[in-house]
Order: sequence, then structure tokens, then C-alpha cells
Amino acid sequence: MVLGFSAISAARAEGGSSSTELSDEALTRDKSINAPIVIAHRGASAQRPEHTLAAYQLALVQGADYIELDLVATADGELIARHENALATVELDGRGRILRDEFGRPRILEATTDVALHAGFADRLAVKQVDGRRVGGWFAEDFLASEIGELRARERLPELRPVSAVHDDRYGIPTLAEIIDLVTAWSDHSGARPGLYIELKHPTYYLHEGRRLDGRPIGTDLGAALLDQLTAASFTDPERLYPVLRSGAADHAARADEDT
Repeated sequence: MVLGFSAISAARAEGGSSSTELSDEALTRDKSINAPIVIAHRGASAQRPEHTLAAYQLALVQGADYIELDLVATADGELIARHENALATVELDGRGRILRDEFGRPRILEATTDVALHAGFADRLAVKQVDGRRVGGWFAEDFLASEIGELRARERLPELRPVSAVHDDRYGIPTLAEIIDLVTAWSDHSGARPGLYIELKHPTYYLHEGRRLDGRPIGTDLGAALLDQLTAASFTDPERLYPVLRSGAADHAARADEDT
């Protein structure tokens, strides 16, 4: 859901066009003036819970040229924005068992969602080996995209980012498709052409090493899923994707056109 763009900052208006010509040699908008490219890390993450549409929207209003987002996959292959595949983590003892408080509740270590409050998801709590590290928590790959839609985002470091923490439980967990819709709407509203700076989280785990709750391999190719979803959204302009993705997205789009 696009939250609505009611105003563009005066500073951004004075800055002129935000269209970018990104080279592999230097992150500069225009070499003649050596203006820097502004990349919003997880959105405006000091002021809104990270990786929410609200954080991304605020970053665009503040003048970001690129939105940096981390992607993980749900059980049905939908790409969603989370820094980790763990939606919330819990404390483990030295033998890898989940620690609980006096009421039997798992002791939360870190949370970017309110998943621990959903009694219906209590059976999704698990201990997994993620890229060589034992992690206890609730994991995106064990939820359908529709179930992720029931969750709300929370500030990961409330003591460090109290302004963001005020907005806990107000926003959902966005899909890649929703993020592209947001960026496209901003372009239509402002005339700017912001891009996406995408990182895929734990790709080897998802494709080769990770297991679902029932022990079956996850087997999700995050790279292929990303290119498929960028192509489906017609978001393959090289100038709007960080260079790491340029050739892959362009080639994938070309192959898709040939197949149709």
C-alpha cells in the first residue's frame, strides 16, 4: 500500500533532477559536479522501523536516490523485505535449547516483527542452522506470504532508535512488489527516478542448506526469484538497479521477451 505523498522537501526541490547515471567506477550523479548518490540503508531506518513502506517513503521524501533493501523468501516464494530470515529470535542455552521465562514464554533476543505475540504461530518457533550459526526463532521460510501479511513491523534496536520505536506495530512487512509500486508511485508524483539497491540474504541457505519445519529442503533460488519478480513488474531499467543487478536483470528481461 502506498501511504501517500503529500509534500516534497524544499531541499530536494532545490537539488534539481534526481535521475541518476550510475557508473561502476564511482557513485556519482554527475561527474562534472561530483554530486554523491544518496542510498537509504533500509529506508529512513532511524525514524521508522526498518524495511517498511513508511521507512522507504520517508527516505524518498528526504531525497534518497536509491532504496537499500534486504530480501528473504516466504514458504510460497514471495520476496519480502527483512534484514534476516528470522522474524524474531530467541535466547538459546549452551546446548541450543530455547530458554523460557517463568511463564513458559520464549525469551526474545531481537525482533523486527510482532510474531511472538501471535498465539497461532507459536508452533513455528524453531532452532535452525543458518549459514553455520545456530539460531532460534520464527523464520520467513516457514510462513506463507498471506501469513506474513498478518504481522506488524517493530524497531530492531529500540534503545538506539527511540524515534523509530514509537512507530512499532503500525506498519506491515512489505513484499518486493509493494516496494516497486511505492517507488513507481513516487516517480509519477515527483518526476524523480529512484532505484533499488538490493541484497539477497542467505542465498546458499535458501537454495542448498536450509530446511523447512518438516525437514524438507527449502530449495528456493533467491536470485532467480528476484529476476522473475523484477521482470514481472517491468522494473528492469539498468539505471534504477544497483550495478550488481544490472546485467542480470537486463538479460533476464530480454530472455523473457524472447519466450513470449
